[in-house]
Amino acid sequence: MDGEYATRTPPIGNKPKAHIGAIRLRQGVTVGPRCIQEVQVGCSVKGVHLVRERPVRMSRRKVLLHNAIVEFSPDTPRSLYLTNIGDGPVHLTKEYVVGTATAYNGPLHVVADEGGPRAVLTVEMDTPSKTDEEAETSRRAEEGVDEGQPPPHPPDKTYPKPEVHWEGVPDALRGDVDDLLEDYRTLWAGQLGKVDVTPHRIEVTSGARPRRAQPYRASHASREVIAKEVQRQRDLGVIEPSSAEWAFPMVLVPKPDGTMRFCVDYQKLNEVTVRDGYPLPRMDDCIDFLGDAKVFSTLDCNSGYWQIPVADEDRDKTTFVCHEGAYCYIRLPFGLSNAPATFQRAIDMILGGLK
Repeated sequence: MDGEYATRTPPIGNKPKAHIGAIRLRQGVTVGPRCIQEVQVGCSVKGVHLVRERPVRMSRRKVLLHNAIVEFSPDTPRSLYLTNIGDGPVHLTKEYVVGTATAYNGPLHVVADEGGPRAVLTVEMDTPSKTDEEAETSRRAEEGVDEGQPPPHPPDKTYPKPEVHWEGVPDALRGDVDDLLEDYRTLWAGQLGKVDVTPHRIEVTSGARPRRAQPYRASHASREVIAKEVQRQRDLGVIEPSSAEWAFPMVLVPKPDGTMRFCVDYQKLNEVTVRDGYPLPRMDDCIDFLGDAKVFSTLDCNSGYWQIPVADEDRDKTTFVCHEGAYCYIRLPFGLSNAPATFQRAIDMILGGLK
């Protein structure tokens, strides 16, 4: 029996080899709830690499690593960003592996200072010829990770391309820009995305009772507008039927161009809502931040509020009533007192590494 056990004992030193592309923390760090934290990392690889998070293990801890392209050197620390999407602090120990580094040979433009982490911006992030190679390297760097990235959208030639002002694009980059638009043509299909980093929550004051109101009267013409808008929001997955105790009337507000804006009167709800003190950016600070920049980029979200989900336990509080029935919002509606704070928090989490 002793001899049998002896033959099964693995030889001394037979330990799994360290992942060559593992990105490790240089010191322990605690990331506060719903906060972005800059961390110093190290990696044994050398050269320009694509940084990817460990989707399985990091998601269990509710911590996200901001993907980037970084020039690594074995003895040089680099700065990356972690986002805690949970409601409690997360402590990560020294040498904890937060992500993996995959060799990158695509086109790039350096946008950081010499002393910075050397993050680079590429005009063609994922080329089809490198998808399999990157996926295989990621699997070698983290066992069992085969579900980190969602499957790509099926090709559909009906997706329109956005209008491009080509006079502002250098001739050398026009082909790359056109390829980039083609790769992400599904973004202009009119569908809504989803930002899961910070769902909207509605905390009401202690002792507040559900508020309920009857729908406002509407003319025949207004009813047609309301019916079409309710159907559109249902098709987009923004609202769903509700039987909640809370209920608020909706109203149509004229826009400057003569069309009608669909609004919900949340005054009674806002009166009992605990205010979210998350700071909104000051316009004068935004202008000062531009400094001596000569190239500017603007991003406009497609129905930005509707890309942020409402927490499951708070959806009933968003219920509105009209002649079409009662519906609650699955995505963040307009008119809530804390909606701007939630949206700004989401933007800061997404773009925190670019500030």
